[in-house]
Amino acid sequence: MVLTERDERIIREVARWRGCLGRQIKEIGKFNGTRATDRQLKKLTDEKLLTRKNYVYGLAGIYQVTRKAQKQFGLDTYLGTIRLDQAVHDMTVVDVYLFFKEKLSLSENAFISEKEIRHLSGFSIRTHAPDFLYEYNGDKFCVEVELSQKSKERLEKNVADNYVKYAGQKWVVPRNNKRVIAWLGEFSKNYPNIEIIDLGVIERKKLID
Repeated sequence: MVLTERDERIIREVARWRGCLGRQIKEIGKFNGTRATDRQLKKLTDEKLLTRKNYVYGLAGIYQVTRKAQKQFGLDTYLGTIRLDQAVHDMTVVDVYLFFKEKLSLSENAFISEKEIRHLSGFSIRTHAPDFLYEYNGDKFCVEVELSQKSKERLEKNVADNYVKYAGQKWVVPRNNKRVIAWLGEFSKNYPNIEIIDLGVIERKKLID
């Protein structure tokens, strides 16, 4: 198989995250349709550069890079791992990344995933890391996707950590996660760089695409 520049871009992008869905790869590869995307993904899986596995009922198969891809492309990252309880969150993070990328007209090079953050830190300290970072107009921002509720103390600790490190922190939260939204609103009095974004805005954009 002769690999194209688009194939390499797909593999490198999938490698940055814990995995990607086919519809997300359609956007990453700028394919014209689902059929063309599926055809190319089949070639990449047949070539054993990507794997596709179903983890959670109701969630489409997740593509991940292989050791062959890691070696062939010199990917400076570890292979993705999917936890069943985190699969929906991890795929939502990629949706949010693609949303910000398009909204701010940024290239993929402006972003650093949580997976990359932990790799760069050498895993020496298992501290909090945002879902991803991005640079915009010379400032660094972090993005957190909060689908479920964690303790108020842990949430505030993460907010405080982000406040010290980044110019702004964007919290993407579903509308029905009312307690987390209320807590973030409360925290914003002491940490005014918080912005709360309704996950529904991103999901509606996804449906339109």
